[in-house]
Amino acid sequence: MPQALSHVYYNLLTAEDTREIDKVFRELMSADPVIHNQTLNTCGRTITISESMSKIAKFGFNKLCSQPLSAADYLEVMKKFGMIFMLDVPKMGLDSKDKARRFIMFIDVCYKSHMKLFLTSEVPIHRVFLDDGSKPV
Repeated sequence: MPQALSHVYYNLLTAEDTREIDKVFRELMSADPVIHNQTLNTCGRTITISESMSKIAKFGFNKLCSQPLSAADYLEVMKKFGMIFMLDVPKMGLDSKDKARRFIMFIDVCYKSHMKLFLTSEVPIHRVFLDDGSKPV
């Protein structure tokens, strides 16, 4: 496994972290061409994949958690890909409960599917859900 893969979670993103994530994604490409804005139809809904290859997908947080998707939709994503990059997870409060619920569901489906997941977030993962900026929800 390449050294770059020893780090799978990035928070408080800097330009250097963003370059590192792109580097890891590119290193995993092998000979597969990158497909931009591929669509996946699941349960009557369409999910747009920012960048993908045969077994790797890169999504922005909003593509997976800001639209009405279910565990069944996420499971279809897991069936198609063996590794997922989820970028730009924001800090969420009580005003974004739907996004937080979908994010938790997505992580749960990843865990149950034994998905390899790279994640970037605005804040450390234990501070992603805050109700007033100080207490975890």
